[in-house]
Amino acid sequence: MHIEALSFEQAQALQRPWSYVLVSIVTPGAPRPLFGEDPNRLATVVLEFHDVDERALRRFGEAFGLVGFTEEMARMIWYAIRATTPDGVVAHCEAGISRSAGVAAACAKILNGDDQEFFNRKIPNPHVYHTMLRAWTTLEGLRRRLPRS
Repeated sequence: MHIEALSFEQAQALQRPWSYVLVSIVTPGAPRPLFGEDPNRLATVVLEFHDVDERALRRFGEAFGLVGFTEEMARMIWYAIRATTPDGVVAHCEAGISRSAGVAAACAKILNGDDQEFFNRKIPNPHVYHTMLRAWTTLEGLRRRLPRS
């Protein structure tokens, strides 16, 4: 599966020859990018959260109004991927280095079995990465417990 982590600017010019889910990550209060029509984009998940880790959220979150990445946000991404069965996942954030790389690395780990390219070329946000993996594990556990029809 194709998996990419892009910057805000790269994402606005995005056109891919394969079907994909777009994960659009913006800082709370920042303008959202505008995306033109693309028949290959099967779904867009727009999320607003700061580029912070769990420790920073615990220490400064309330005082500074920081919004962290949550398991609910991660589940939204996994649901979009499952519902559309795309050929790829494209995540973007402001710079394409940390938040989107965290999402992309986790998707690569689960969907392709290897996340190393993102850790070699980017700096994935560890909180985002681990939250994505936890959410996948939770969803898989629930799926396995459902009765088969």
